[in-house]
Amino acid sequence: MPEALHAYKLIPLDAAGYFLGILLIVLHGAALLFPAKTRAAMLNLHDRTGAAAVLLAVDFLWIFLLIADIPGTRLGVDLDFFAPYRLILLVACPLVWVLLVSYVRELLFPRALGLFLLLLACPLLEAAFLKDPVSRLLIPVWCYIVITLALFWVAKPYLFRRMAAYVASRPALFAVLAWSGLLYGVAVLAAALFLW
Repeated sequence: MPEALHAYKLIPLDAAGYFLGILLIVLHGAALLFPAKTRAAMLNLHDRTGAAAVLLAVDFLWIFLLIADIPGTRLGVDLDFFAPYRLILLVACPLVWVLLVSYVRELLFPRALGLFLLLLACPLLEAAFLKDPVSRLLIPVWCYIVITLALFWVAKPYLFRRMAAYVASRPALFAVLAWSGLLYGVAVLAAALFLW
C-alpha cells in the first residue's frame, strides 16, 4: 500500500497563492491605512511578552503536530535517526515553551515571530515546488526573503528591534515597503486567480 502524502504536498498552488496574496494585501493595506499606529506599534512590538507567549504557543503546537505523527492529520514528519526520541521531543515542546515564556522574556517576540515564519514558509514552498508556470516563483522568492529575516530574528532578536526602529523612524521608507508588500500581494493574488 503506498504511503500517504504529507499534508503539505496536498496544498494546491492556487490555494497557497490566495493565502499569501490576501495575507500580504491585508497586512500592508492596514499599514498604509493606519501608518502612525503601525509605526508606533513597530517601535514596541519586540517587548510584547503576551503576544510572544501566544505566538510561541502556536509555534510549539505546530512543531508538536509535526513530531507527533497523529493518524489522519498527515502532518507527521520522518524523524529518521531521531525517531527513538519522539516521546522525549513531544514532552520537550510544552516544557521548552514554559521555560522560554518564564525565563526568556526579553526580545521573545522576534524569536517567536521568526520561528512562526520559518514554519509558515514550509507549506508555501512545498505548494510551489516544481510546479508550472514560472510565475509560481513569486511564492519562493517571498519565502526565501522571509526565511533569511526569520533566521536573523531567531538568532539575533535585537536586529528585529533595530530594523523595526529604523523603518518606523523613516516615513518614506515605511511607505515604500508598505506599498511594495501590497503590490507584491496583488501580484501573487492575480497570479493565483488567472495563471495557477
